[in-house]
Amino acid sequence: MYSNAARDDLWSKLSQAMHSEGRDINIGEMMDRWTLQMGYPVLTISKNQSEQLPTHYITVNQEHFLYGLDVKNNNRLEFKITCMMWE
Repeated sequence: MYSNAARDDLWSKLSQAMHSEGRDINIGEMMDRWTLQMGYPVLTISKNQSEQLPTHYITVNQEHFLYGLDVKNNNRLEFKITCMMWE
């Protein structure tokens, strides 16, 4: 007999797949922060240049957005950011 899978089934299988690749990542724990929280994360990424050093750097800020509400909280979501540098 067929039935629907629960979200925990998906997270468990994805975690198993990550574990088989040598990565100890709990997908359920990470995704619950995304799927069970109201609102959206808003990321602001700024490119800056150091005045003391001849290098550039980026700053990443995160804010919580709820449509129609002026609510601020300190909940943060995890993001993986990959930077590629070239000249």
